[in-house]
Amino acid sequence: MKKTKYIAGIIIILISSFLLTGLFNRHVEFEYRLQIDKPVKLVYFSMMNPMKMDEWVYGFEKLEALDGFLNGPGSRYLLTLKMGKREMVILEEVTSFNWKKDLGLSFDFGHMIMDMDIEFTEENEVCSLDVHTKVTGTGLLSRSLLSFTRPLIKKHIVMNFEGLKRMLEE
Repeated sequence: MKKTKYIAGIIIILISSFLLTGLFNRHVEFEYRLQIDKPVKLVYFSMMNPMKMDEWVYGFEKLEALDGFLNGPGSRYLLTLKMGKREMVILEEVTSFNWKKDLGLSFDFGHMIMDMDIEFTEENEVCSLDVHTKVTGTGLLSRSLLSFTRPLIKKHIVMNFEGLKRMLEE
């Protein structure tokens, strides 16, 4: 009986500790920098072209326009990704659009929101992308999971941008 109480106590402490991380850890942020040996105009067009997204966005199925001016701030889309056997539908919104300078996107996964700001610079027809990503959990459980899923989220972002680079440079 005493052993059961100790085990139950340890389990309660572990669960409480896990959930407490969600109280203090509301979001994670990371930066990623990439150079693509193409002019910024081509990189920008390629990123915004839904007909090419299946060539560089991992699991891309489709992109449906919901409202707003095409790629203008406030325009919203439903982005459908296939992750293994699971289909994910993500609400994507363009938050800023400054031609060949920067692009802001927000992705609402339901349990978390990912805000991405991409800065474009060009030197000698080489485009540099500075990607700043902030992922915010919408509930206690999702915020608690952020610390553990951060490497996986970053891996997917890097994989997608490396796919963009591969597509453009080949």
